[in-house]
Order: sequence, then structure tokens, then C-alpha cells
Amino acid sequence: MALISEKDKELIKKKLDSELVNPVKIVHFTQSKAGIVLPESISVPSCPYCAEALELVTEVSKLSDKITLEVHDWYEEERGKYQVSLLPTTAVLSQDKDPGIRFLGMISGYEFASLLETMIMVSRGNTRLSEATRAKIRSGITKPVDIKVFITPTCPYCPTAVLLAHQIAMESPLVNSAMVEAVEFPDLANRYQVYAVPKTVVNDLYSFEGALTESAFVDQVIKALEVSK
Repeated sequence: MALISEKDKELIKKKLDSELVNPVKIVHFTQSKAGIVLPESISVPSCPYCAEALELVTEVSKLSDKITLEVHDWYEEERGKYQVSLLPTTAVLSQDKDPGIRFLGMISGYEFASLLETMIMVSRGNTRLSEATRAKIRSGITKPVDIKVFITPTCPYCPTAVLLAHQIAMESPLVNSAMVEAVEFPDLANRYQVYAVPKTVVNDLYSFEGALTESAFVDQVIKALEVSK
């Protein structure tokens, strides 16, 4: 059974046809395919939503000839290349660059819009951030940054925070960003004391809550670097 209705597919296809410019690649990591027996030394993390997550990105990839889908199992060596430690993980790449953008978990509910907007941003190579914000990123982010944005599918404010994190990663080669579905990864949510969403964690040491403006969001990321000195 399709996860995206035919009506929605038509609307999404029109949006992608009009806004995608250059090819974009979805690299998706899932559980081992049926019939493959793994050595006991390879431990595969639990992934109750792997089937649905794979179905969703497959359906999306078929809505534009500018989108290619590359699927890998947990045991494949590409997991190391893309630094994948949880399943399902989805990476969005341009035709010649991995901007360090990841989605951890099922991309559903309000968060589906984040996937579409991220693909369009990567395809265009343009974050659409203001010049003042971009200048702040260039001058203020001078060492590696890891941004995790914890979300739930029913949170209407979460996509704003996720897209801002991905925009910053697109602007700076020093930044990696990830959407993390809090319900799917309760151990992570507990570790980072996620009691409300969106909650953004920077370099595992500094966090803030809420959907901030782009300027305020970047200020918080830069503040995190100052705190961790």
C-alpha cells in the first residue's frame, strides 16, 4: 500500500518539476534484506520503521527524474563512508557533494516537508539564507559542528528548526546536521533530555529549544562553540 496518496503525489511532482534544478541523490540505509544471513559478529540495530521508511523514499524518488535513490544495507561498507550508526538513516546529496545532511528515522507528518525543501535546496545549491546570516556562519563557525534536531512527526514547529540546521550544513563544510525522530530513538532522547521539541543539540554539549529565527538559530550554534572552548 502506497504511503503517499495519488493526489499528494501529483502535487509533489508538480512542485519538484518546477523547483528542482540539478540532480539530487538520496542515499538510504536500512536493515538487511530478507534471505541474507549475517555473521554473529555483525549486530544490526532495531529498526521497526525500516520498511515504511524505505517505501517512502522510494515513492519520493519516483516523482522526478532528477532524483536518484541509492539503498544500502547495514552491513555494507558505505555505512562507514556516510558515518551511519542508526537505522533508518537518509542522506541527501547533490550530484558532486555530500553536505552532511541526514534524516534519522521515519520522515513523516510535518517533517515530510523538510525532506522536500532540503532536496530542493541541495538541487539548487542555494540555502536562501540572508547574506547577513551567511556572513555570520562564515565568520563564526571556525571548527567542526554537529547539529542534532530532535523532532516528532506531529510537531508543526519542528520543520523550521530542521531546515535551518540543514541550511547551515549546506553553507559550511564544517557542519553536519541531522533530524532525529525522538520517538524512534528513545535512548538518544533520554541521553539529551528531550522533553519538548524541537530540541537542538550542538556538539553534544549545548542545547536549545524552539523554532528560532535564522539569525537567532545561528547565534545559538556559535554560542555553543564558545561554551565548548
